[in-house]
Amino acid sequence: MPNNILVYLTNIFNLNAYFFNVRTHQKKTISESFDLDFSEAKDFALKAQKHTYSLINSTNFFTINILLHDDKLIMLVPSCTLANYVQNDFNMLFMLSRLKIICQLVYEIYTNTSSPTDEIHICSLNSQPPELIDDSLDADMLSLNDLNIKISLSILRHDNQQFLLWKTKLLKNKFILSELDSKFASNMLVEYVSLLSVLLINYGYPSKDIYSIKNKIYTIIDHIKIQKVNIKLLDQILCIYFNLLLNEKHNPSQPLSQKIKNYIDRNITRPLNLVDISLNLYTPLKHLNPAFKSQYDLTINQYIRRRKILISKNLLIGTQLTLQDIANLVGFNSQSYFVSTFKKLVGQTPSEYRNNCKK
Repeated sequence: MPNNILVYLTNIFNLNAYFFNVRTHQKKTISESFDLDFSEAKDFALKAQKHTYSLINSTNFFTINILLHDDKLIMLVPSCTLANYVQNDFNMLFMLSRLKIICQLVYEIYTNTSSPTDEIHICSLNSQPPELIDDSLDADMLSLNDLNIKISLSILRHDNQQFLLWKTKLLKNKFILSELDSKFASNMLVEYVSLLSVLLINYGYPSKDIYSIKNKIYTIIDHIKIQKVNIKLLDQILCIYFNLLLNEKHNPSQPLSQKIKNYIDRNITRPLNLVDISLNLYTPLKHLNPAFKSQYDLTINQYIRRRKILISKNLLIGTQLTLQDIANLVGFNSQSYFVSTFKKLVGQTPSEYRNNCKK
């Protein structure tokens, strides 16, 4: 049961999950969403065994670690690189902003006891012992994440004025400039190509066309590895993806109903409404529900509520998280709205459902 719930979470947030025994140095895979060379698992575990919850950064990726006992760890690895400050999608930013709740959730799943309220310890794999900080991210990193989101939204909405504004700010960002001047410059460019490609594929742009474009850009990046990367290359990459949406709306690769469902499924842990979906899919509001209902026999809001309640039911059964924590985690605006929605769909309150399942 615990593994089933964790697998469910890893699918939502695109994580790899591992069980690690610090005493025997044995690593067991619980769930994998992407390929990863995790040969450094022992090094991460030695750092992580000092704290109940920790986030440990390395050059290529980072781990979220939950210490269950003195020698047993759950290790979560998101499919993005913290070192280069690039997020794969909006759910990653949401997950990081709810990091402590997720750590507590995993702790309760596996220990069946109330989770400690310890703060998250954040450090680098090769750094000195970490300094205790709260579970908010560094202000400069958040600023860069905000820029990435602004640029992504301007691309999806094809808002030329906003795109030029946020692109200019991004290209002047001190982290971007330092990355482009370091040995990781090509890695950073590759990550931006990956970020933008996922964005457009999720929007509905033909994946085979995106992969073709990605391969051409990767060839260019590989060719310039021996030279100094010019910031104009990142500028050109951003413009390429912005311009890809010019004619896409006239040649959709997927039915609108499928685009809507994909968007909801990828963002189900966030508050969702028709206006946001309309803006992000660059589709008139009046077209959304007719297209979706004709395919799935549900309105969009009905589908959103059912998906959120399904996640909530699993969390109620497998954890001792409060109703407020669960409401936050699945993107309800308030606990009261979560409770009323749950009772309407399930026929009992979340507390009644949890108690009946325990019996």
